[in-house]
Amino acid sequence: MDYTLCEYYPEFDELAFTLAKRFIVDNLGYPEEVLDIEYNPQFPVRCLWFDRNTGNLLKVDQFGKILDCCHGFRILKSEEIKSIYPGKIQRKDDKRIFVMNTVFNLAETYLVAALINHFECKEDTVCTATGWVRDGQEVTFAKVFKDLRAAIDDMHVTSLLLKKTCLANLTKYVKKDDRLPVMLERIKSGGRKTFLLTNSDWWYTRQIMNFLLGKEDQKDQDFWMSYFDLVVVDACKPRFFSTGTPLQRVETTSSTLLPLSACLPGPEVYSGGD
Repeated sequence: MDYTLCEYYPEFDELAFTLAKRFIVDNLGYPEEVLDIEYNPQFPVRCLWFDRNTGNLLKVDQFGKILDCCHGFRILKSEEIKSIYPGKIQRKDDKRIFVMNTVFNLAETYLVAALINHFECKEDTVCTATGWVRDGQEVTFAKVFKDLRAAIDDMHVTSLLLKKTCLANLTKYVKKDDRLPVMLERIKSGGRKTFLLTNSDWWYTRQIMNFLLGKEDQKDQDFWMSYFDLVVVDACKPRFFSTGTPLQRVETTSSTLLPLSACLPGPEVYSGGD
């Protein structure tokens, strides 16, 4: 659903960036000056690798060959890359490497680079191989990234601030395309089955899809489901395609998850699975 049927405006990434800054300042002790860092949508690209050990962002090919490398906003030259990564190769090591593999990662991609650039450019900062020392306190790149992941998890899972703010002003953050229902109707009329598989939960999915596919004269907020033969939320992709998670029914009024055997009124919606 997200970034496929539901296309977000650039303001959505900027919102995630702003919420992450506010979280690390309010909850993790980062200085107020961090809030002055502005978002640049031209910098981040999808699928960069973040190296927790060196603080570098890597662009690699399918064999782990490093094509580009930047530290903060500084692009490293070929010889610098070879001195850190012999043969300009870095294997995908989950303990060391985090892959920014979705469009949702764009905001944190920029923020981690911006934070490294911001602190390393300070006159009172002493740079080290694994981070920096400032005011007698050592900070590692791994710690900075861990803090950012906590901020991202909070806005997506705990406080839900990203989703709540988006839903409060859908026209600002979500692009509504009148061609979308036409496309789905043509697929259905051609005798093909359609399904919606999303990592988002039912509470958010329902409101987004009603905005995209609901009709102004239609009081039923689940009318949009008529475009799909199957709706699955909480998919946990990419785990959905391997081990998966338990498949359950969703009680659509309360968003409660129940066993498959449960007899529920209303539309059939499933959670998890593989």
